[in-house]
Amino acid sequence: MINELQKHVKRIWDFHRLDDALIKVDIIFGLGSIDILTASRCAELYHQDLAPKIVFSGGVAHDDDFLSTVWNATEAEAFRDEAVRLDVPQGDILIENKATNTGENITLTYALLQERNLLPKSMILVQKPYMGKRTYATFKKQWEDDDTEIFVTSPQLDIEEYLFSKSEEEQEKIINIMVGDFERIVKYPAWGFQIEMDVPKDVLESFENLVRAGYNKHLIS
Repeated sequence: MINELQKHVKRIWDFHRLDDALIKVDIIFGLGSIDILTASRCAELYHQDLAPKIVFSGGVAHDDDFLSTVWNATEAEAFRDEAVRLDVPQGDILIENKATNTGENITLTYALLQERNLLPKSMILVQKPYMGKRTYATFKKQWEDDDTEIFVTSPQLDIEEYLFSKSEEEQEKIINIMVGDFERIVKYPAWGFQIEMDVPKDVLESFENLVRAGYNKHLIS
């Protein structure tokens, strides 16, 4: 039976999750993070013939113990290597390896694609499962072409497979990130980083309960 804490975690997870029905697009856009499964999902979509190219974005975004990555490369390079391992031709992969946050993932990738004369009319954005809505909200604010059609997806794992099956240490880390990203959805629109997103009252209450429970390591403050 799910306990009270897990109920709040699942409510935040469900709020973050965004999995659109997908169609064929011009390019797959994998946004860098600590989760290499994003690269695997991009490779899966490529092999489903949903786009002819993948662009990965991400530099060395985090250098603290809490959010550091485990590979000796930028996020974009690590994701590219994983996609190549999964049989995506390297010639069909572009990388942007300077971005240090989600906004830069988007603005620097726009600049890269513009420079290569590859600006797409449609894209699939791929991000870890608990960051779908923030990715969408940031893209809609930061991407320069309002007419670009976008779809958002993530690794196809439910919360039991992705989170509750992990060690307590890994669960704590992910829940902290989920809580911090929720706070950014609430606060970032006022700072011009994202568009406004509707936040149901019960989800806000779950956020507050998780902060009180000590999941505060990724809060903005």
